[in-house]
Amino acid sequence: MYEKSNQTIERSRLLTEREVSRIFSVSLAFLRRKRFQGDGPRYYKIGRMIRYRLEDVQEFFDNYVISFGAQRREDI
Repeated sequence: MYEKSNQTIERSRLLTEREVSRIFSVSLAFLRRKRFQGDGPRYYKIGRMIRYRLEDVQEFFDNYVISFGAQRREDI
């Protein structure tokens, strides 16, 4: 949602590391380690700033969902 008159930018708003950490209840160290390893959520690097799109972070964490009854890899 974007409304220039109210300065409301929800959908495309970029989140800081701290915001992602707070929203998803993960540590800053976890986010930084994942970014360093290259297997974390997609991010933007603007100068020294790191920013995340909410959609990218949600997609990243969706990959960690395990449904009940799923077999472990070694059981297959």
